[in-house]
Amino acid sequence: MDNLLSEAMVRKLKDPDVARLVVALSGGVDSVSLVHAVSALNLGKPVVAIHIDHHLQDISGEFASLAIRVCERLRVECCVREVTVKEKGSLETIAREARYEAFESFLRAGDLLLLAHHADDQVETVLFRLFRGSRVAGLEGMPIERGIGSARLLRPLLGVTKDQILAYARHHDLNWIDDPMNTEMLPDRNYIRHQVMPVIEARWPEV
Repeated sequence: MDNLLSEAMVRKLKDPDVARLVVALSGGVDSVSLVHAVSALNLGKPVVAIHIDHHLQDISGEFASLAIRVCERLRVECCVREVTVKEKGSLETIAREARYEAFESFLRAGDLLLLAHHADDQVETVLFRLFRGSRVAGLEGMPIERGIGSARLLRPLLGVTKDQILAYARHHDLNWIDDPMNTEMLPDRNYIRHQVMPVIEARWPEV
């Protein structure tokens, strides 16, 4: 896959009200592909990557180092922010809250924060909320766009599948790290991804 961003998403990035494009860069294939695709557009706007180090794994430093190397290759500014995650309650939820607090403190008016959530993530989110007992509104999934502090947040890859992202990354010979925590079965989202989704896809391949 040569092009990752749809024309509709590119138009949002070109919006004259957007002064700076800020890509949340974890070091995984999704965000690495996103920052590559955005920087390749050469829109004449500053592109900045922000990496959040939660210090939840022994290899967290490797993710930060990779993010810096990726940005050096693309000539994109990379900012690494460290956060403290209190191991109390749902680790996934607390880590997310800490991450978004870091985003908000970094962003300024005119920024557009780009997150690399994709179509597979959206399906998992809807199922997760369904199993958790969410009301109808919660089953709409993640919004494509919303406010975040004084800035805006956009998920430009929600219409793109994981397989398409992998094809893009391989086509452009990108480097990334696969998060070992994604293979653990304890987190509900991982269980949905590895145990529930394959069963659904076997029955309804176009889900």
